[in-house]
Amino acid sequence: VPAKTDGSARFGIDARLPGQVYAVVTMCPTLGGSVASLDDQAARALPGVLGVERVGAHHGGTAGVAVVGKTTWHARQGADALRVQWADGPNAAFDSDAWGDTLAAACKRDEGFAFTSQGDVDAAFKSAARTVEAEYRAPFLAHATMEPINCTAQFKDGKLALWASTQVPSIARMAAAQAAGVGARDVSVNVLLLGGGFGRRLEVDFIAQAAELARKLSPTPVQVIWPREEDMTHDFYRPAQAAWLRAALDANGEVMAWAVQSAGGAIVPQVLKRVWGLPGAGPDKTTSEGLFDTPYGFAARRVRHVTQEPPVPIGFWRSVGYSMNACFSEAFVDEVAQAAGSDPLAFRLKYLQQA
Repeated sequence: VPAKTDGSARFGIDARLPGQVYAVVTMCPTLGGSVASLDDQAARALPGVLGVERVGAHHGGTAGVAVVGKTTWHARQGADALRVQWADGPNAAFDSDAWGDTLAAACKRDEGFAFTSQGDVDAAFKSAARTVEAEYRAPFLAHATMEPINCTAQFKDGKLALWASTQVPSIARMAAAQAAGVGARDVSVNVLLLGGGFGRRLEVDFIAQAAELARKLSPTPVQVIWPREEDMTHDFYRPAQAAWLRAALDANGEVMAWAVQSAGGAIVPQVLKRVWGLPGAGPDKTTSEGLFDTPYGFAARRVRHVTQEPPVPIGFWRSVGYSMNACFSEAFVDEVAQAAGSDPLAFRLKYLQQA
């Protein structure tokens, strides 16, 4: 705490090695795209620019171009001077608003994995004196960590050393070894403080970029840093999600049944595939957490999720499913309480006691 208070704490971005250079990465603005052609003459002509290197797409990331400079500022100026023609790839026409409509439509389909199913929900709705329903949506969200995405790496004498803000040193080591073409035993990871992680630094795309560049620039140490624009447009986002919630009430305003149908991407299968090359392992409960585990004791309850994989990468985002689903659930509790003519707090306490 004292070090963080007085500014002496060392975060990943504070790594400094003798002779260190800096690389600013520019990536295709369309996720999954690549470099079609590159004119780097103007960038190379700028004072302080030391070189230009292409970087590959690693672990779900996007290919791009790195400008190497004496300082971050020199590298950033060089990156701004690049003339790149991008091959946009399959996601050029992706529209996140239209994707929200797709998810909302999926919520109305009579399908999905049931994370909770108890009582006769359908019979309760048929005999209900009144039904209440609402549709909710949540957008894709970037992590927007305070510390920019960065990693410092040095390849020397057949060994790779990393200085990084990472939540998963063992996975970072594996990814760096693959990118540098060495064995994991030849990679050392120095973990520095994280200026915010929230799940973004579980990913290793930027780690692999640094390892690739360090191998190309050996033995010069290089710090890879992303401008904020690249960070926001090349994240592994919190999934967009839609949910359709319904409640069946009797003549006295008592809840007879509670039904939830949500739709959105599944994080766990994507992470397993891009990090380890493994297939998914059954239903991903993070898609429905905050909905299927609601604490209220409704007599009949069904909570299902329809997995709709987006064409953009998604990942763990602080609190994961609860960040959106708990909001959906509690907002709907307020709506049902109002429809039942009940105080929202009294309504909650009553059904908590029946759990």
